[in-house]
Amino acid sequence: MPEVRQSGPQAGRDVLFVLGAGVDRVLGLPLLNTLFRDLSEFARGAGKAVNDAVRNHAKRVPIDLQAYSGDEAENLGQKLLGSHTHLLPRILAALDKHPDARSENITAIKSIMTRLSTMKSVNDLDEPLVAQLSRIAGEPDGGVVDTLLDTKHIAFRPKIRQAIKNVLSQASGEIQNLTREERDAFAEIIAILSNFEELLGNLFTGFFTKHIPDQKKYFYLAWLFWAYIRYREDAGRRHREQSFYKTLSEVGPGGGHHHIQLHRFFLRQCTSGERPLSR
Repeated sequence: MPEVRQSGPQAGRDVLFVLGAGVDRVLGLPLLNTLFRDLSEFARGAGKAVNDAVRNHAKRVPIDLQAYSGDEAENLGQKLLGSHTHLLPRILAALDKHPDARSENITAIKSIMTRLSTMKSVNDLDEPLVAQLSRIAGEPDGGVVDTLLDTKHIAFRPKIRQAIKNVLSQASGEIQNLTREERDAFAEIIAILSNFEELLGNLFTGFFTKHIPDQKKYFYLAWLFWAYIRYREDAGRRHREQSFYKTLSEVGPGGGHHHIQLHRFFLRQCTSGERPLSR
């Protein structure tokens, strides 16, 4: 290993450097808040061969990364009122099958879903009304049914999102006779509201419950994530001079050896799903 040129005073061995995972950003390693989007882009670009190989091995992996490729928890309201309105009736039908369907928790979430269904129905504007509004506004009418409110700017408050996630996560294991569509609706909303490491943890239970679709999802995500980390690690080497690790290797005890050990430590932090502590 080449000797690292020392510059400036050295830190003693009693000095502890505490860094957040965000320090890896300059090297291209991912942060949790963009990980789904990063994996989606990797699977469609540089990692397409890996993505295809893993999917071919697992056969019909029931997961679409593009569905979770943004700040999905923030977008749940938009999805349920816009692009994913089919989930509402499935969730309501599933909750009606709960063995304790009248419990306060189940009733509360059913109330939320019912209100969303009502909002969806009153938000849609029929063609004659859209045409009249276009004439009033002095704008051309494209003959397309429109909505009263822009659903892209509708977001749940954090405690509502957490309540939905908590109840659906528990209820999904308590309802025995869910249809495939209802089970998928539960899984989709739970995934939207989960960060990456939580989703992996939930899917890993499929190996204990013998739920094959969850096993396949875990297999797919774990292998794709490993390939992406290796890809980003290799690409990040050229940016080492811009990273804080270079400073650590110069001022930390042990020089370059110190840098390598720190890098391996924080790479393990990233691959184990640690939440970034810095940005």
